[in-house]
Amino acid sequence: MKILFVKYFLKYNRRNKQLKTKFIFILFVVYCLFPQISIIAQETESKQQETIEQIEQEDLLLKKYEIKEEGVTIFGKKVFSYYLKLGPLSSKDRAQLTEKKIQDILTQGKWDPSKIKIEKSEIGIDIFYDKEILITLTQADLEYWNQLNQTNYKLEEYATIIITQLNNELKTSYWEFLIKKILLGLLYAIIITIILYFLIKYTKKLFIKLDQKLEQLKGKWIKPIKIQNVELLNEDRVILSLKYLLIGIRYVIYLIYFYIYLSILFIFFPQTKNIAIKLLQYAWNPVKTVFLGIISYLPNVFFILVISATTYYALKFINFIFKEIEKGTLKIPGFYPDYVKPTYQLVRIIVIAFAFALVFPYLPGHDSPAFQGISVFVGVLFSLGSTGAISNMVSGLVLTYMRAFHAGDYIKIGDTFGKVIEKGVLVTRILTPKNVQITIPNSQILSSHIINFSKQENLILHTTVTIGYDVPWKKVHELLIQSALKVEGIKKEPSPFVLQTSLDDFYVSYELNAFTDQFDKMPKLYSEIHQNIQDLFNENGVEILSPHYRALRDGNMITIPENYLDKNYIPPSFRVNLQKNEK
Repeated sequence: MKILFVKYFLKYNRRNKQLKTKFIFILFVVYCLFPQISIIAQETESKQQETIEQIEQEDLLLKKYEIKEEGVTIFGKKVFSYYLKLGPLSSKDRAQLTEKKIQDILTQGKWDPSKIKIEKSEIGIDIFYDKEILITLTQADLEYWNQLNQTNYKLEEYATIIITQLNNELKTSYWEFLIKKILLGLLYAIIITIILYFLIKYTKKLFIKLDQKLEQLKGKWIKPIKIQNVELLNEDRVILSLKYLLIGIRYVIYLIYFYIYLSILFIFFPQTKNIAIKLLQYAWNPVKTVFLGIISYLPNVFFILVISATTYYALKFINFIFKEIEKGTLKIPGFYPDYVKPTYQLVRIIVIAFAFALVFPYLPGHDSPAFQGISVFVGVLFSLGSTGAISNMVSGLVLTYMRAFHAGDYIKIGDTFGKVIEKGVLVTRILTPKNVQITIPNSQILSSHIINFSKQENLILHTTVTIGYDVPWKKVHELLIQSALKVEGIKKEPSPFVLQTSLDDFYVSYELNAFTDQFDKMPKLYSEIHQNIQDLFNENGVEILSPHYRALRDGNMITIPENYLDKNYIPPSFRVNLQKNEK
């Protein structure tokens, strides 16, 4: 009997969780201590046996189907229960899902019993509301419900009972629910309206203070906007522009407030809840898209940062190497210091281009048709419009490695002579002795011959004079050399020398050659040499027959200037000799 009581106690306690274990335990102790109570127990033993058998049957059913009751509650009242799992969904999940679907239907409007339909399925019966499955009942649900209620309903009848209970509960409680929702919504609407009022009020005060602060910052932080010496906006216009900007920002904030206010207000009322959800989606979806895009793009950003950092430090290292070469601390045979800058720029462009090629696939929108179309368009424009520029760039690079001239050298390109003041990527600029700056494209320089007067320490200046055959050549040599040596800037060692370049019909061509290292004074040196030649030759009575002279000596003035002639010099007259023929 005691064993039976213990068993009944355990079963009863498990089925009636609301009964306190302590109370049952006291009854059990009393039964054990007082044997007379067993007489009463024996009289009710048969009834208890029946109850225990029923509990055992229910327990077997629980073990068979893993039953756990979960009620579907509407407006705080349980309408029906789920007892069994359905696929991955537990009975609790099934109950919560059904409650959510009913709440969504009520939120959209009034419950309409005519939209409920019953359809058979492979696992049992589906109860539809409109086109959505609301409740799914299985044969196992029916078996347990029949066993629990000692009935013998069919599945269709069981579904009809549940639908009836659901309709009755919604019919009696819907209007009460709706009125409560509307009243509560009105209360919330009043609260958020008050919040909106204070938000607008204090936002307006904030912007008024900012407006006043702008006037105080005049002349301190707010200054005229200038491009070099051109004033685009004075202080007053800058302040006025900032004030208009603040007004625009304030009204944008008001619009955001109002948008959020409407979205929250519509949520409080069942009839407008869908509108609120759409309004929130309109605002949230772009933000969500951008945020998720940023999150998904983070690995690409990390890759781009790694490549950028690697490229940056690689360029730093390359720059360090080239600077050491330029200083002379690092020497590479055949690599001259003037190669440093163009080579560094070339290597720098190659490294950056390689890094960009690695980064390009990770840029946002790189594979979009618009991006590709713009890239092709820019490439075509660059190809068509930069042919000459690229030619000049390549020519400039070639000239650098040819080492034909450097900045500061005195060169002659075609008919242009002067000092190189700039050797650029595209052009070379030359300053002539007349103080005229001439810009020559590098491609034109590369196609011309270049004379560099600064390459040698001893530059030979040369000029030619023509003297008649009647003057001894040694005397001419002597006079020419003296003319060169009298010029400051002409070297005495090596000494000047004269070459007789030709023997013409009326005169001999004498070429004077003199050494100098003053390349920048070449025109002046030539001028002084010519002056000295004229003076010395005239002083020594030597005529310079260049250009040609055709003169009858008798009766014509000599070509030497008067100030070099003797005071008593008289031009010779014609002489006539008469000869008598003696027969």
